[in-house]
Amino acid sequence: MPDLARLLHRVAARLRNGSPGKAVTVGCPDGLTAAVPHDRLERAVTNLVHNAQQHGQGPVEVTARPYEKSVRIEVRDHGPGFPPDFLPHAFDRFTQADRSRATTGTGLGLAITAAIARAAGGEYGAYNHPDGGAVVWITLPALPPPPRSA
Repeated sequence: MPDLARLLHRVAARLRNGSPGKAVTVGCPDGLTAAVPHDRLERAVTNLVHNAQQHGQGPVEVTARPYEKSVRIEVRDHGPGFPPDFLPHAFDRFTQADRSRATTGTGLGLAITAAIARAAGGEYGAYNHPDGGAVVWITLPALPPPPRSA
C-alpha cells in the first residue's frame, strides 16, 4: 500500500505542472497509509484535486489525517463553493453544478471517486467551507503503522 504523503505530493506536482498558476499545497503526516490499491487511490485524489482546479479558485489545499480507524483526505479550493441545492448531488454521475459554465468534463470525476471510496469500505462527502470555497473529502480504511523494531 502506498505512503499517502508521497502519493499526495506526486499528484499535486503533476497537476500543478499541468495547470500553471493553480497552486496545490499538501499537508499529510509521514507514514500514513490507506488500505486501497495504489492506482485507485491515485485516481481518487487526482479527481478531487482536478475538480477543485477546474471549478474553484486557488490555492487548492490537500490534507490527509488519521480519522478514527480511517484516513480522511480533504481537498479545499477557495472559489465560490457549491450551490447549496447541488451539494446532495455532487457525487452523482453526469452532474455538474452549472451546466452553462461546464468545461470539457463529463461530470464523472467525483462519481468515480465515490465509487472508489465505497468499494474500499470508506465514505465521501462535500460541503462549503465557512470562509469560502468547497471542500470534498473521502475516508478510507487505514493500515496500522508498521511495528517498531526493538
